[in-house]
Amino acid sequence: MNRILIVNDFWPLLKRVREKLLRKGYDVLTLRGEDLRLSREVPYPDQILAVMLGDDASTEETLRVIRSRQKDPVLATLPVVVVGGFNVVARVESLYRSGADEVIPADFSLEELCARIEPHLRLRKAYLELLRVNERLKELSMTDDLTGLPNRRWFQRDIRKGVEMARRLGTPISCIMVDIDDFKEINDQFGHRVGDMVLVKFGNAMGETKRAYDVVARLGGDEFGWILFDADSRSALNAAMRTKNRITSHPFRVFDHLINVTASFGIATCEGDSLESHGDLIERADRALYVAKERGKNRVVVMNEKGEPREEGHIEIS
Repeated sequence: MNRILIVNDFWPLLKRVREKLLRKGYDVLTLRGEDLRLSREVPYPDQILAVMLGDDASTEETLRVIRSRQKDPVLATLPVVVVGGFNVVARVESLYRSGADEVIPADFSLEELCARIEPHLRLRKAYLELLRVNERLKELSMTDDLTGLPNRRWFQRDIRKGVEMARRLGTPISCIMVDIDDFKEINDQFGHRVGDMVLVKFGNAMGETKRAYDVVARLGGDEFGWILFDADSRSALNAAMRTKNRITSHPFRVFDHLINVTASFGIATCEGDSLESHGDLIERADRALYVAKERGKNRVVVMNEKGEPREEGHIEIS
């Protein structure tokens, strides 16, 4: 159902318009113009907003208030229709300049009112659908096709924002870089179809062990990234060890094969008072992952801010 919010301080005109729109099946909300101007808690409709014309400059003021509050794209394109007023002709230019999309004279009929409103409703519906499609396309562009996890673009965006937030709030943030050990051998022995399923199951296992508000992403190939918000080195280490042990102790069943999988983990933490960039944090976690691979794989290494690696339980950060 199309929802219309009517804003007006002149009750006779408001009542007349409201009754006409209700008869046509619209869902009509009403609000005094003064209440809209004074309150920030306004029930803006999904579809259209109508403002009744007053005899003074309050209508233009109401229009300016509405437009000044519409910061997001959904509200910014909300059609605003001004209805009525015997001096509407003299004020048309002022009303359009203040934010009106349509001005309807006072002697309107129900048929004219609906005929003038319905094109805005159709355009509004098409615009909201376009926004929905664009959001979906944006989501798809930031999602890994194979695993359904966030991709590198999503990971880079969230870790940048996470480091900025951690610095602002004075809280730690950790990054874990993860690599499946000897993944090429899995592909060579079982084929790429099985290899793809191993990646999917590995991503699922990481997703099931992370906290709800953390981010696990597939960065490409057999490499995954893990952002842990408000998590120090010990918390990140515990999370990595828990995931590593789960993967090691639960072979992946892929078609007719039971495949033992291990992984290496590199951890870096940025404390809340650190001036380190998100790029530096990722680079440190990458170095820790490299050390884990060099030391024999299937292990967790923490790299402190001085670039000193500590393996598994040894995370005394100097």
